Amino acid sequence: MSERRRAETAAWAARELADETRPPEISLRRFVWLFLRTWPFMRPMLVHVVFLVLVWPFVMMAIGTFTGAITGDLWFNKILNGERLQPLQSVVLFLDDSYMKHDVDVARADERLEPAPSEQNFALDLVGSADLDAVERGELLDEYGAALEGFYERTVAIRLHGHQAVDATGRDALMDRIEEALAPYLVEPEIDWETQEDPPRWFWVDRDRIAYATATVQTIDVLDVAALAALADQAITASGVAGAGATVTEQAISVDAWRQGAEPVPTSAESELFGEAALTVSGAMNRDTLTAIASALAEDNGDITPRVYELNQDQRRAVRNRSLGWFAFGALFGIVVYIGVIPYYSSWTWQNVIHYLRVSMIEKIEQVSLQFHSDSRVGDAIYRINQDSNQINSAVNEALVEPLTTLYALSIAAAFVVAFDPLLAGAIVLVTVPMVLLTIAFTPRLRRRSVANRVANSNLTSRLQETFGAMKIVKANRAEHIVLNRFERDSHRALDAAIYYRLEMVLLSMLVMLMGGAAVIGLEYLMVSWTVGEPERPTYLGWAFVAWLGFRIWNLGAYNAANRRVGEVVGRSYGIVRWWSMLQDLFIGLERAFYFIDLKPDVVEKAHPEDYPKPVLEVAWQDVHFAYQSDKPVIRGANLSARAGTVTAIVGETGSGKSTLMSMLLRLYDPQAGRVVINGVDLKDLRVDDIRANSAIALQKNILFTGKIADNIGYAVPGASRADIEAAARVACADEFIQAMAEGYDSELGDRGGKLSAGQRQRLTIARAVIRNRPILILDEPTASLDAVNEQRVMANLAEWGSDKVVFLITHRLSTIRNADQIAFLEEGRIVETGTHDELMRVAGGRYRDFVLAETLGAEEGA
Repeated sequence: MSERRRAETAAWAARELADETRPPEISLRRFVWLFLRTWPFMRPMLVHVVFLVLVWPFVMMAIGTFTGAITGDLWFNKILNGERLQPLQSVVLFLDDSYMKHDVDVARADERLEPAPSEQNFALDLVGSADLDAVERGELLDEYGAALEGFYERTVAIRLHGHQAVDATGRDALMDRIEEALAPYLVEPEIDWETQEDPPRWFWVDRDRIAYATATVQTIDVLDVAALAALADQAITASGVAGAGATVTEQAISVDAWRQGAEPVPTSAESELFGEAALTVSGAMNRDTLTAIASALAEDNGDITPRVYELNQDQRRAVRNRSLGWFAFGALFGIVVYIGVIPYYSSWTWQNVIHYLRVSMIEKIEQVSLQFHSDSRVGDAIYRINQDSNQINSAVNEALVEPLTTLYALSIAAAFVVAFDPLLAGAIVLVTVPMVLLTIAFTPRLRRRSVANRVANSNLTSRLQETFGAMKIVKANRAEHIVLNRFERDSHRALDAAIYYRLEMVLLSMLVMLMGGAAVIGLEYLMVSWTVGEPERPTYLGWAFVAWLGFRIWNLGAYNAANRRVGEVVGRSYGIVRWWSMLQDLFIGLERAFYFIDLKPDVVEKAHPEDYPKPVLEVAWQDVHFAYQSDKPVIRGANLSARAGTVTAIVGETGSGKSTLMSMLLRLYDPQAGRVVINGVDLKDLRVDDIRANSAIALQKNILFTGKIADNIGYAVPGASRADIEAAARVACADEFIQAMAEGYDSELGDRGGKLSAGQRQRLTIARAVIRNRPILILDEPTASLDAVNEQRVMANLAEWGSDKVVFLITHRLSTIRNADQIAFLEEGRIVETGTHDELMRVAGGRYRDFVLAETLGAEEGA
């Protein structure tokens, strides 16, 4: 036995042992190797795989991130709380500038220093006691409107701005100098500045300018805006702060007519919304300032609660309706794409990838030695090809795309969590550590359970294949209960293995989810305390992320957004654990599938083989030695030659090496010593395909396929004409019984030709070999199932048909042997005698003579 064959057999046995006891380790190197092994099978579907794996997931994630950035605070802050829209939100909803936020909190010079719009619109709702009657409400609205309009007589807004490099001390000195210069002209000498805390340093643009502080004040003199601005500029010059400046704008409020609903709208058990108005504001007044003014006036006008909105009711309704429109479009798009298009497209793509892998596996199995097939179970091969191969479609999705998309989404969610508060992120990191340690501890158990699961199901498939293949024997021996008990035991093993594997996954998932759930509950409590606590807690880095977060302080909207992001981070962490658990089974399945891909054939042709000799004049075995196992030789120094136009019968006891000798002629095996030659050319110097293409064989086991008789005869000759098929059937003496069938050559055969007798199946097998019309024909017990009359007819036809061919017969039937041109008698792997029947019968004490006499006496005694 060759070293390669022994290594292959040992590897197979070792792998089967490993399947039971030592599952393969999953290292980074092994991961890369397995992933690279999937590439050749994905290449035919490369464009589709790249789209599904790289383009589509990241496009959808980008759309999700883009949508989240637009709608993250849309409902809570814009629709419910009436804030103006971010520019991006306004563009997506196709709304004009009146909906847009003008005073963006990101402190960029080009945004901060824009002149305030001459007029801005706000909405004001008043909530009062439910006991007020209509007259009281009307009077209250008139009084409140008048007070609101008169509040801002001789009121101005001051905005200080300058270079971002000025530190907090310089800005404070500037504000003090302005306050000192304007104090004589103000109702309240002390100015209540609203400062920008710790403004960002835009390092990539040195000249950027920022707003230092803003304030709204009332003057006591009839001093116009230009005069106040001049005083402020003088103070700035005196302060010595380089690049600083001041912008002064007049303030004014006008109240449109109050609108009252036909019926008051209850807001609580004691209060109702009884009036709303549109406010038109001139100057740089913002919503916070208006809210402070409205609240101060409410204290002097009874039990009134004012609510100031940057968007009025109609505007908020427009935002809501257009948001719902986008939601409906997105839902429809998702239904069509996610439920209809993508699943079908994805299934089509990956099934093609699996198809290419399965075809490659079959191709490899066809190339390996027959010894491999003798030593392995058919059911195991079926399970590897049909089930383990399915893991290739997960190799990219689960092992590459899933972690990339998960890490991408996790990084986005984590960035938002950090933006809300680093304490949240720190708590999540702390709970992640035990999750990782737990997953590491469970990994070996998952691998063992996965291997046991796949081996058990492979054994179950083998049991099924063996049962169906031997059904006649089972029924004949009344062994149904034995087969059923064996199948039940194997099925229970497969069931237990599957349950135990999933139990390990469930146990790991449950423990991880418990940890994650506890962390989420604790973090929710922390965020709630920040939301309802006093004083208001700012979100961390809110000024830098406000365009994305939409929240500067912890409120209901911030809580909901942060809670969602925290849940996403924890959920993604659980997803990573789940991914790792599934990865164990994926790798083991791929290992089992790629085992067939890694098989190396024993028969390897030369890099530059010679052309096949034509015509074939002689076939010879020259001192050939062969063994399946090194200590048990099968062929020992065989020497035999056969010329074209002759029939050579290979005779010998069972196990003497007859079939092995013929297998070498097809180069199914290579001799360990000696040569097999055609016209003097060693088979090892020829192409394997050429050798087998110029040989035809009819096996003792008559294998037929479900389908038409004509298709079975022309099986190995695609496109064979009906005339050729019928001619081959006549040589095999099959034409008569085929014509007698209702559909003739178009008659359908049952499973494996079960509708035919053994003799009819054998004649179809001979016809299948004849139609190939090759220079070498090998017939293995071709007449074993034929009666004497049909045997003589078939052999006579074959002799006439093969007048220019080399024909070999492996047979025990004396009637067939006698007509051979040459008989080779094998004994224990040696060709001990050759010659015609008459020549060998004249050899006194010859092995062939003894064989014939034994067969003849046995037949007479049997008679």
